[in-house]
Amino acid sequence: MLPGHKTPFPFVFVAVAPPSLPIDPM
Repeated sequence: MLPGHKTPFPFVFVAVAPPSLPIDPM
């Protein structure tokens, strides 16, 4: 997570993760 950034970690992780990985943001 970027310093000072208030975006939820799961959202950031999914955003930067390869689409091939079965990641559920919930």
